[in-house]
Amino acid sequence: VLFDHCSEEVPEKLKKIVEKASEGEYKTIWDFQNSVKSYRRSITRREFLKRGAAIGGGLVILGAGGTLVFNHLKYKDSIDYVLDEIRETNPIDYATINPLYKELRKRFYTEKIYHWVKEDKIPEGKFLWATFEDGNVVFSKGQNWIDGKTIRLIGEGTKVTGDKIFEDWALNKLKEIRLPETKEEIKKETLDIKLFRFFDSYAWAYELTGDSSYRETALEAAELLISSRYNKNGFFQSEGEIVDGVSVNPGYDRIFVDTMTTVLPFLWWAFKQGKDEYYDKIISHINTVIKHNIRENGSIYEMVRFNPKTKKYDINENWYGYEEDSCYARGLARAFLGLMEAYENAKESEKQTFLTEGIRLGNFIIENQSQDFVDYYDYYFNDLDSGGFARVIVNLSSTDIPKDTSSTTIEFKALKKLEEITHEEKYKIAMYNKLHSLVINYLSSNKNIMGLISNVCNNKNTIYKNCFLVDSDLYFMQLLGNNLT
Repeated sequence: VLFDHCSEEVPEKLKKIVEKASEGEYKTIWDFQNSVKSYRRSITRREFLKRGAAIGGGLVILGAGGTLVFNHLKYKDSIDYVLDEIRETNPIDYATINPLYKELRKRFYTEKIYHWVKEDKIPEGKFLWATFEDGNVVFSKGQNWIDGKTIRLIGEGTKVTGDKIFEDWALNKLKEIRLPETKEEIKKETLDIKLFRFFDSYAWAYELTGDSSYRETALEAAELLISSRYNKNGFFQSEGEIVDGVSVNPGYDRIFVDTMTTVLPFLWWAFKQGKDEYYDKIISHINTVIKHNIRENGSIYEMVRFNPKTKKYDINENWYGYEEDSCYARGLARAFLGLMEAYENAKESEKQTFLTEGIRLGNFIIENQSQDFVDYYDYYFNDLDSGGFARVIVNLSSTDIPKDTSSTTIEFKALKKLEEITHEEKYKIAMYNKLHSLVINYLSSNKNIMGLISNVCNNKNTIYKNCFLVDSDLYFMQLLGNNLT
């Protein structure tokens, strides 16, 4: 159209640039811009302005058609372009969709997380926790269980993009995570399990750099954790003071299923660093969870508390789940992943038990999937009446019962491990359907929203409903680059 309305003949070099752009042969905006700049340098400024005026008041990139070309190239370089490509791709067309997932991961770092780092969006002494859909951010003020997630989420950007800015930021931020020093600090830190923040910070930094000082700090934190949180009844107690292996407050003497992916990954790492004495306690904890928290049908009890009357762990409780006999989705996902990681790390004589239980949980998850493959926060609810576990069937479009994308990111990682062990296609199909739904329905490309994956919710009554959570974002970014073939 521009060519037809020119008052003079369009130079051949310029015509070729426009034709090449129109046919989509430029891979990026910058390739297009460089071609125009190269053309401009080949002629005098007077000739450039004269020819621009002859082509409707400005060179092609300033005219309507040029703007469309420029915007198209800008779109092709965006996160949204990859999201749209994934949306149009069959979830189980592995050869086509896997490269798209890897590219999506890279663009989230270069287009979004880079912005957080460059613009100093995370204040000194604070770490990401939750972000709401209106952009409001809740930061951890430090010395919290979640702090290491910020370090690792951002630090892994260098491996993905090659840009050192991510690692440099993470290793500098690492200085803000410190071990307790005084008696008062040690007392406070060992009343719960928040010391596992050193796994995604110092242990990660050691694996990245090989610097032994990071290893020593991480192992010191692991020793504090295991020595203060092990209940002599065979498990790691999440909170409450423990003296000589006995819970001081009977109300805290309970087995919390979430420990399978909070405490255990850190202790498995320490075990592989030579802490052989940790092994029996780790295995005991897993077997205790299997005995008390996993039901025959593959669902879970979120917490099981000690009953002083019966002298047994037989009081079923919920912190986040809907009711006593329901199944908290994130707790199930964590138990599932903990079992798969136990299979990877345990002695051969113990592997089969963990695999058998993992298969039971994996099958429960597949049999009770929702229409869009992303869990409601509790399996008590579903939008499919499949004759499975759900008691309440809700409308998929309803917002009354929240989804929990966090549980789905954890399930993906566990399903992948299970598929690699069993080579059963149903686990691969399930994980790819879940990933596809997460990507096309729940991701935010807005760089000003300090979160990646929305609709994280552990309880319909919590203020953290339909928000972004940093540990879910970390899981998500890891699974996008997790050798998906």
